[in-house]
Amino acid sequence: MTNTMLPPFLQMQNTGITDILKSIPLAKLKTADTSTIESLKPERLSQFTEAIASKTNASSDFLNYVFDSKLNPDQPLLRIGKIELTRKDLSSLRPGKLLPINLIDACLSCYKKKNKKMFKKSDVHPRVVMIKTNFAKKVFQSKEKIAIRSKKYLLNFDFLLFPLFIGYWTLLVVNCKEKSAVYYDPMGIENNDKSIFNCLFEFLKQELSFHQNIGIEKTRWRYLEYKRVNEQEPFDHIDTEIYILRMALKVCTGKNLPICPKEMNEYRRDLIAVLLKYGTKIVY
Repeated sequence: MTNTMLPPFLQMQNTGITDILKSIPLAKLKTADTSTIESLKPERLSQFTEAIASKTNASSDFLNYVFDSKLNPDQPLLRIGKIELTRKDLSSLRPGKLLPINLIDACLSCYKKKNKKMFKKSDVHPRVVMIKTNFAKKVFQSKEKIAIRSKKYLLNFDFLLFPLFIGYWTLLVVNCKEKSAVYYDPMGIENNDKSIFNCLFEFLKQELSFHQNIGIEKTRWRYLEYKRVNEQEPFDHIDTEIYILRMALKVCTGKNLPICPKEMNEYRRDLIAVLLKYGTKIVY
């Protein structure tokens, strides 16, 4: 992993793990398809929900209601902006489960709100744009030869974050001030740098042409610097979406947050707390 040229808050650290809900024990069980996942035993659910509630001002009764597997999994429970999250969506934050795309977008939306709030407190705090997964897919995976551009001029912001699914989740962070990009690959098994760079460069050209009526060759963007970060300790594919969300939080807050494979379950619990903090209850 190469990170010596990155801004301090983007450099990876594996020390100083935050002490969030460490006391909550997790037990393992076998599913019908013999895959191993971690889940919460019924007698520990109350402890689990009370710990989350203490960090979000949400009642443990509501949290028990959210994670009750006997109730309708398709029932909408939370709304984040225009995104509705069902019981099934929220239950995917339990260890060993893949997150649905709408939940990833909801978490990114929460971080966008958090970043905006931090910017209002200090206008020197970097403004970050969380690109939705569907738009990122169009930019980097569309086979149609059409112009893909944003409604508002994204290059006016400090950072752009593109969540990219390549069989597992990765994150492209574009620094608009430095005219550089860093591609974070938590597994490091795909050799796709040329494609990622070319798609990004084409998107930048379209943004400049459409919003500024200027060619990229007349700007500093023509010298775009690109770097790839492969983790020294690879992450499991099930946790790659947790990885990119943790990295997104790191960028939008400007804090040197740890990102460690062994702490993925804690980061999942953090996401539950974030969603409950910024979400609006639909029922109960």
